[in-house]
Amino acid sequence: MGDRWDDVYSQLVRRFDTRTVPGRHVVFCHMLHFIDGYPFFVDEHGILRERLRRRWARGSYWKVFGDENKARRFAGDRRIAARGPAWFWFVPTFANGEPTGRFRQDRRLTPAEEREWTALAPEARAALGPW
Repeated sequence: MGDRWDDVYSQLVRRFDTRTVPGRHVVFCHMLHFIDGYPFFVDEHGILRERLRRRWARGSYWKVFGDENKARRFAGDRRIAARGPAWFWFVPTFANGEPTGRFRQDRRLTPAEEREWTALAPEARAALGPW
C-alpha cells in the first residue's frame, strides 16, 4: 500500500495478460473488484490505500455487501452526498455527448429516498458518497 495506482495497475496487466480470457477474468473480476470497494481505494493523489478495518460482527460483512449492492441499484449512475443537513443527488456531466467523469449537484433527495439511503450501512453509503 502507498504505491501509485498507475504503477500497481501496470504491474497487474504485465503479470496477467488482459488480451486473454483468464487474464481479463483475474484482473477485472477479482483484482479490480477490490479497488474503490473493500478493502482498498485510490486517494485523490492517485495513491492506492487500504481502508481502515474494523471487526465485523458475525454476518455484518454480508449485510454491508448486500447494502452496497442495494445502494448501487438505488443510485444507478448518480452519486449522493450531504450538503449540510440535507442529502442531494449528483448527476454525471457530459461534454459533446461524452461523459466527463465529473458530477454536478442536482435535486435534493425526497423524504422517502432519504429514508432508504440512510437505512443502508454507512460503509455501503461510502461507496457512492463523496468521490
